[in-house]
Amino acid sequence: MEKQELKKICDEILNIIDQTNNSNVYETIISFFTLTSQLHDRLDEIQNIPVKQTSPTFWIRVFHKKKAEEIDNIIREQERQKRGLCQSILRAGRQEFGYNRTKEGEIITKDKVFFGGICGLNTLPVTKWEECKKTDPTVYNTIASQMTRFVKSYELAFKLVYWF
Repeated sequence: MEKQELKKICDEILNIIDQTNNSNVYETIISFFTLTSQLHDRLDEIQNIPVKQTSPTFWIRVFHKKKAEEIDNIIREQERQKRGLCQSILRAGRQEFGYNRTKEGEIITKDKVFFGGICGLNTLPVTKWEECKKTDPTVYNTIASQMTRFVKSYELAFKLVYWF
């Protein structure tokens, strides 16, 4: 995966996050998981993308020790940011018992995305929670709120990818 491709997908995810709210989250959650799953499936490639800063040359290390230390610190910070992004991708990606219960290459559907486990509610697929819209709006809104908080919690991880 190229840096530009990763940046484009991260920008698309940020777009979804910015547009997500309690009234549209049932529609946007699938788009969010589709993009994060694409990244999850290619996580090894992402981990191998080099950070922007390159290591100081031998001569910089010899004659400009402070400059070399500064460059090393920048590299460490960029690597930390990359690890943080990869951890976020893992948490928002495919998990057998998580929110997105699809396998690699499988299409994300509302029947394969599970929420609940809060306020005494069982964990059920999104399609079951959508059925509550007319019969029990409080439950519908509770799950919508949980889904919105989940999506919004990834904003910082995808926004602070400055190691490009």
